[in-house]
Amino acid sequence: MATVRAQVPAQVTNGYSYVNVSKRTVGGPVEPGDTLEIRYSVHIRWKGTENSYASNIYQMRYYDDLPTNTTMITGSKALQVITNEGVAFREYSSNAGDDAGTYLASPLPGQYRIRINLGSSGVGNVTNNAQTTLTGGGSVNVNTQAAGNTPKWYSGHLFSTAFRVKVTGAVGSIIELGNARFFYALSSNAKYSENLNLGVSNFYIQISRPQPLCSNKSGTNFADEFSGTFGNGTSLGRSTALQFPIPGFNYISNPNYNSAVDDGMYAVTKNTSPRQASGNANATVKRDPNCSSISPPTTTANNCNNRMFSSWDIIGDHTGTNDAAGNLPPANGVNGGYMLLVNSNYVTGEAYRQSITGLCPNTTYEFSAWVRNVCTYCSWDANLTRQNGNGVLPNLTFVLDGIDRYSTGEIAYGGWVKKGFTFTTGATQNAVVFSIRNNAQGGGGNDWVMDDITVSTCSPNLTMKPYGNASVCFGNPVDFEADVRTFFNNYTSWRWERSLDGGATWSNHSSGTVPQSDLIDSSGTYKYTVPAVNFLGDSGAHGNIVRLRIATTLDNLNNNSCSFLDSKSVVIYVNNCQWVLSTDITSFRARNINSGVNLNWDAVNETEGIMYVIEKSTDQLNWKQVAEVSAIVAGGQNSYADLDAGQVYKTTYYRIKMVHLDKTKYTHQVTVQPFASVLGSLALKPLQNPFTSQLSFEIISPENGDAELELSDMLGKGVKKIALKVHKGNSNHVIANTTLLSAGTYVLTLKMKGEVIQKKVIKMNK
Repeated sequence: MATVRAQVPAQVTNGYSYVNVSKRTVGGPVEPGDTLEIRYSVHIRWKGTENSYASNIYQMRYYDDLPTNTTMITGSKALQVITNEGVAFREYSSNAGDDAGTYLASPLPGQYRIRINLGSSGVGNVTNNAQTTLTGGGSVNVNTQAAGNTPKWYSGHLFSTAFRVKVTGAVGSIIELGNARFFYALSSNAKYSENLNLGVSNFYIQISRPQPLCSNKSGTNFADEFSGTFGNGTSLGRSTALQFPIPGFNYISNPNYNSAVDDGMYAVTKNTSPRQASGNANATVKRDPNCSSISPPTTTANNCNNRMFSSWDIIGDHTGTNDAAGNLPPANGVNGGYMLLVNSNYVTGEAYRQSITGLCPNTTYEFSAWVRNVCTYCSWDANLTRQNGNGVLPNLTFVLDGIDRYSTGEIAYGGWVKKGFTFTTGATQNAVVFSIRNNAQGGGGNDWVMDDITVSTCSPNLTMKPYGNASVCFGNPVDFEADVRTFFNNYTSWRWERSLDGGATWSNHSSGTVPQSDLIDSSGTYKYTVPAVNFLGDSGAHGNIVRLRIATTLDNLNNNSCSFLDSKSVVIYVNNCQWVLSTDITSFRARNINSGVNLNWDAVNETEGIMYVIEKSTDQLNWKQVAEVSAIVAGGQNSYADLDAGQVYKTTYYRIKMVHLDKTKYTHQVTVQPFASVLGSLALKPLQNPFTSQLSFEIISPENGDAELELSDMLGKGVKKIALKVHKGNSNHVIANTTLLSAGTYVLTLKMKGEVIQKKVIKMNK
């Protein structure tokens, strides 16, 4: 049916959205079998003293068709009028002719499948699903807030229609919806030709399976707004609005107690408190519903007016953190990071948009953001009576090139949560358009902040074999390879690169592409081994450095922004094996202590004149000598100890070089990690990834305490949960009996003293 867009008075506005009921609390893409609730939202302003507004709206009715690739869920309550919080206000059956709602499986030409007659007075049964049939359309009183009909908000009459469908399309199919219409008139005896109507934009939803967010991210963050951080400053609000202003919203550049961020407004702020309460204010300042008789005086630090609308959280931004807590709110005049603060409009619509160029073809990216619901006491019922509760919960859809790819689900009140999805560009694609759409109405809730928007590449994991360096006898071939592991099956092109001058310049050695059919699908990840690089170990090869570059196509190998290097290179050592050192190191150990790193080693078959040179590195490429110890010899079997003084602040590698005249031999490397107190924060390190029958992990903690550890699937459902006593320093733990868990990707979550750390792990079946 053709879209008819009449001139609409500003008194009546509308929106269109859907909620994935199957993923209401966890979010994710739309999958086959999911249930979607299709919503059409309407806001009619009170007339009040505005002469251009009407006191009553008449002949109200709603029409819609089924989205493609779905089937209608019928029943006695299949068609509803709901409040902005999603609470059923009126319920009608899908049967034809028995009440004010009707669904027709096979409508006649000129009719819609769905019709709901709306209003508080004069609502009749549906007799015909044609838009020209006025019979049954009711009216509402919108004269004043006091006299107006429910459901209502301070600004006007506010409601949505709702019906549910089941997704029947296959993965890769597109759901299309957008035939909805709301008809109404400004007089009770208006003809059809005098009716006004509001159409909607078409939505396109991709049916897909959940994909994990990147385990590794690298390269440029393409997000606008200071790489998705929104910048920083000393003033409470940023003076400049978003580069792409939110349509239909007003920007509040200085959000304070005289200039609130009301419904349909947004700000970019460093502190959600209008009076810039700081520090631990969120835990101490009073909030609704205790803001009346028991509220402290206005001049005190814990008065309710330190909160926006006496109820919002008082928080700082999220940048620089990686957990649910985020940053504490900075004080007046103190520099702090900004975040986007949105008080949603009465009808649904777009909240963020950006065009991105310079992407790499056939490359996987992550589009994600950290979001937080900031209102805990924001609930009102249809009569505008205050209730305990969060009110409308934020629900956002991430859109790529006009196609809905991911929904956050309803964001419960609590801390910051990371939401997003991954996508792969086309064979020649280098540009996309991103947007974020608000699926829920405003008015009593749906107040949220967003920060740390990320659009960056997902990189594969590369493991060189051997690891660190390669020794070869003069005249023999140098032979080593590498393993590539990735969540995605398109990183199949590889190239070995070689440097003859210590890494200053590089030349291409050999390259190729592994067929996707050769990839090993290891229960959620893909793995392959890059063919060995071969060249002769001669005097020209000694000291050469070899590295591996990976990309999705051979062309992308030539673009540093579209390819990935292993973080570790291999150094080639060519030895004259005709004169082999007889001395061997049978044991080499390194232990971190307060005064430095204790180094201990045992040697056998010592020869007079042997020198032990201790070297260390933080990148396994650049080595620095830290000690030199002469061999004791005597019986030829001796033990040694040395101290590398000073604290270790990052992962450090040690090795011993045995030197005798012109002959040299190296030991294996040992690794030393910093103390948790040096790291200054809680850390979680899976020791088995992938895991099978049990999951071992290490916790590094700056203090003793109780912790909770949970293993959950990618939809947020917990499958294992244990309580732990964690001791200061490093401690190893195990989640046992994981054999029966389904293969796939899981999230390991550690909670301790307000900190939350998450790691992705992979379950494999033997």
